[in-house]
Amino acid sequence: MRNQMKNKTEKTNPLIWFIFAIIIPIIVAGTLAIIIFSIAGFDTLGFMKSIGNKTPVISSIISSDEDKTNKKEELNTEGIIDKENENEMIQQLQEENEKLQARVKELEKENLKIEKTQESLENKEDKKEPENTEVQQFVGSFKDMEPNQAAQIIKNMNENTAISILKEMPNKVRGGILEAMDAKTAASLTQKLLHEN
Repeated sequence: MRNQMKNKTEKTNPLIWFIFAIIIPIIVAGTLAIIIFSIAGFDTLGFMKSIGNKTPVISSIISSDEDKTNKKEELNTEGIIDKENENEMIQQLQEENEKLQARVKELEKENLKIEKTQESLENKEDKKEPENTEVQQFVGSFKDMEPNQAAQIIKNMNENTAISILKEMPNKVRGGILEAMDAKTAASLTQKLLHEN
């Protein structure tokens, strides 16, 4: 087992030695050379690009000045086209915005109509509540009466008032009162009660 471990360490040692003894010093020396020549005023990057452009594999990676100017021209023409498209898009957005604002105004008008209708309905309900409380009081009075007496009183009332009172009565009491009335009056009131509901 120890022999296998020694073999593995011996195999990796030459590779590590190669990296630390040769590769890293070359990178450090190259970097120092570029920095020193750049400080001295030489165009080291331009020199490296010109050599790289002459080398077949590296020339495909490094872009030349002509490629840069061609790209700039393409970008400029695209920029002009983009500006035209941008202006069209801005104009379309403004038109859509105007349509939306008009629609918002219409909706606000509709909302005001709905609010007014709701207020008028609430006012009508408020007005009906006192009537309903009065009707409830009369219903309570008629519940306590004999059906014959209640029938005579309701028979002499306005039909709308009679229907309002009968509508609020329990079925048993209403049935007794309608039974005590003559058939024609009872039938007429029953029909109107059905149409009310």
